[in-house]
Amino acid sequence: MTLKEFILGVNQNAYKPENIPEALIESEIDYISYFYPLKKDFTSNSSDLIIQFVEEYESGFELISQISFNDEIAEDENYIHFGWSMEDLLVIDKVSREIFTMDYAVYGRKIFKCASSSELFMKAFLIGGFHDIDKKFNNKNEETEYLISKAKNAALNAGGIQYLQYWNSLNNTDIIFDESGKEISNSELNSGGFLN
Repeated sequence: MTLKEFILGVNQNAYKPENIPEALIESEIDYISYFYPLKKDFTSNSSDLIIQFVEEYESGFELISQISFNDEIAEDENYIHFGWSMEDLLVIDKVSREIFTMDYAVYGRKIFKCASSSELFMKAFLIGGFHDIDKKFNNKNEETEYLISKAKNAALNAGGIQYLQYWNSLNNTDIIFDESGKEISNSELNSGGFLN
């Protein structure tokens, strides 16, 4: 996937104004800034898709996703910090290039594995990164089945079923999966978090 393909994917998956609750939209300017990435006057030299996106675009996903991207890249000797997932840092491991969420309060403590690479993270983001504010369901079970299916599809596009728990966590289904994709109970979780 290239940066151009990602932007086209966002634009194809974007919410249409008629499907968005009026409370979210006050003007056409709000619509554009909340739902479409805006081009910066800069061209990235990076070959990493996430870094290219952060350096070249201002993302407008705050109201439609629990994933947000920084205005600029920050890094240290081990990680490249490019965004946020709910209240956790989104980072690229400099050695493995795998994408993780990291505890904001305990830097270095990984919470979820998100994707095996930047390219696959962005591909999965197009599938599982947006809220379905315009979807209607007949009951809670139907909604849960849809959300888990969407999370599984995102995980597979992120590099495998071991990323399911992260993509499912964005849906708030209260269902927990291990790295093999098996549903587990809260009592089976270790007290140190999902990752050891």
